[in-house]
Amino acid sequence: MVRFKNRYVLCEVVSEDPRCRQCIEDRTVGLAVRDAIARAHGDYGLACCSVSFTVKYLNAYTGTVLLRCRKDFYRLLCSALPFVRQLESRNQRYPCFFNTLHVGGQRQPRRLRHPPRSPLSVHARRPRGPPPARKREEPHLTLFGYYKNMSEISNSV
Repeated sequence: MVRFKNRYVLCEVVSEDPRCRQCIEDRTVGLAVRDAIARAHGDYGLACCSVSFTVKYLNAYTGTVLLRCRKDFYRLLCSALPFVRQLESRNQRYPCFFNTLHVGGQRQPRRLRHPPRSPLSVHARRPRGPPPARKREEPHLTLFGYYKNMSEISNSV
């Protein structure tokens, strides 16, 4: 079985108009991004990115958008995102731009799936094995013989 490798681009819709966030839909975002890809990279870029391009997640209140595309062509998508200047919804145009927050290979980043453990947690990981051995001072060789440590050398002189 063949597995298709994808890249997920997490973006934020930044707009001065608060009505913009409330009116956006995944279809609107998808069309705006496809239009930007076509303007930036032409028919070739649009064809490459359209194979598996989808808007996987959209939160209209926070302005968070998760875009998915093939691994081979995610650079085309990322380079075209600055060309998104407006979103059109219900025959109204809202000026905005996309701020790329994260690009990853999995839908949910690893740091969100496995939050770090608190050192005060009951189940915190403890080091295994015997405790580390104490470092022994080796005797120092001087002109007249051996001394156990450096303090004996300074006291004898």
